Amino acid sequence: MIFTSFAFLAFFAVTAALYFLLPARFRWMALLACSMYFYICAGFRYVFYLLFTAASIYLAGVLIARQTEKTDRWLKETKPDKDARKLAKQKTQRKNRAVLALCVCVNLGILAVIKYLNFGSNLLSVFLGKFGVALTPLHLSFALPLGISFYTFQSIGYLTDVYRGVCEAQRNPLKLLLFLSFFPCVLQGPINRYNDLAPRLYAGNSFSYDRMTRGAQRMLWGFFEKLVIADRLNTVVSAVFGNSADYNGAQLWIVVILYAFQIYADFQGYMDIACGAAEVLGIPIAENFDSPYLSSSVPEFWRRWHITLGSWFRDYVYYPIMRSGWFSSIRRRTKGRPTAKAADRLMTVFALFAVWGLTGLWHGAKTTYIAWGLYYGLLISLSTLLSPLFDRIVSKTGLDRDRPSYRLAQILKTFFTVCVGYVFFRADSLHHARDILTQMFTDAGASKLLTLDLTALGLSAKDWNVAFLGLAILIFVDICRSKKLVIRDHLRAQGLWLRWLIWLAGLFAVLIYGVYGPGYDAASFIYFGF
Repeated sequence: MIFTSFAFLAFFAVTAALYFLLPARFRWMALLACSMYFYICAGFRYVFYLLFTAASIYLAGVLIARQTEKTDRWLKETKPDKDARKLAKQKTQRKNRAVLALCVCVNLGILAVIKYLNFGSNLLSVFLGKFGVALTPLHLSFALPLGISFYTFQSIGYLTDVYRGVCEAQRNPLKLLLFLSFFPCVLQGPINRYNDLAPRLYAGNSFSYDRMTRGAQRMLWGFFEKLVIADRLNTVVSAVFGNSADYNGAQLWIVVILYAFQIYADFQGYMDIACGAAEVLGIPIAENFDSPYLSSSVPEFWRRWHITLGSWFRDYVYYPIMRSGWFSSIRRRTKGRPTAKAADRLMTVFALFAVWGLTGLWHGAKTTYIAWGLYYGLLISLSTLLSPLFDRIVSKTGLDRDRPSYRLAQILKTFFTVCVGYVFFRADSLHHARDILTQMFTDAGASKLLTLDLTALGLSAKDWNVAFLGLAILIFVDICRSKKLVIRDHLRAQGLWLRWLIWLAGLFAVLIYGVYGPGYDAASFIYFGF
């Protein structure tokens, strides 16, 4: 059941009606039943993976909580001396760490086997083949559950927070299952934190007409992004990337830029529908975007794109690496020495490459995703290492960073850097990405740009007009968001007739210019594949 289908709209209407008609104490149960039905519609066999993850995480969380509580009671009752207290806490921490490690390894192991076993086997076979060792790669068939990467990371985040004492363990297994399966988030994120989502998820929120209209308006905007912009651009992007050798460098630059907007409108459209649906129910979920294409540097871009995934890797991978015993030992050994600063920078670079290599691999079992991740690892490492030098250059040259022209130049530089990365992300193979990049940088002269015929890329003149108008609206909305201007709030201040005229215009724009109907693949949300 895809968000852009009429079946989802009917499902959501029934879910909202059921939720608000039931007594408050039963509303979370209605959400759980509806969420499980939503997920089962994606495939009945997929639900067993979700149930196993929920059960294992629940048991591990309760066990960690009980061991901690048992130690706290013993300390309170016996009041031992300082050494005995420290020893008891260390013993409990070791036990809890073992439970955490086992549960995380089991769930990541399931994800690795399902998603990466064949890929890893192929890579190993190619590697050993270079040394004359023949190895037949595995070709096992697994059903890849929708959303497994998202709910696995969300569950690991919850369990880690229980271990760290950031949140309390949920003692009701069904409530924990709801946290992992809440239907706006289960297939494509965002990756929520338990303390942020759980209080409103279980609260039994009352109906609010204002909240319902605001949520519906955001859902409508999401449908516009997905159906009018993303799916229209997909026609061009798929055709050109599928036959890139038939196009010159100028055409490829245009299509790569269009792909940047396609993937953004696709993913942001999904998030706006999800956030709008959750807002109707009074359950705010994490935001995943903050006008990322208005970023003035690559690190800033990744603080504003797929925010919940970036923060997850930061808190549960990057920081643990930087605080690990090995890194702490290096810091102690180099403390006070001339090599201390260099060692710290090398450790930072190592952690960044580890995070970005894993980020690329998280997106899928393809060498292109790994190359894409390492591309950003390199860029962000260089940005981190060279930022003091850049600051000195800017200071000595007298450049005013507050000038609009300087910021615009930085935004364009960052955007085109991101577009180059998208070639790896979208290409079928590393060879394909190399060929596209070669054409882009060697066959894109000014004459080709000036004589570019957009209709040769697969859209009619009418469709190009709709696409460019949609992109202009998208950019305008993002500029407003970056300035903290909420368009819905401004529209609320307008007269009733004007408000309804604008929202009806949006509805008819989706119905008239949206890409749907016979032959339309509504399952083509890009991030469903991750």
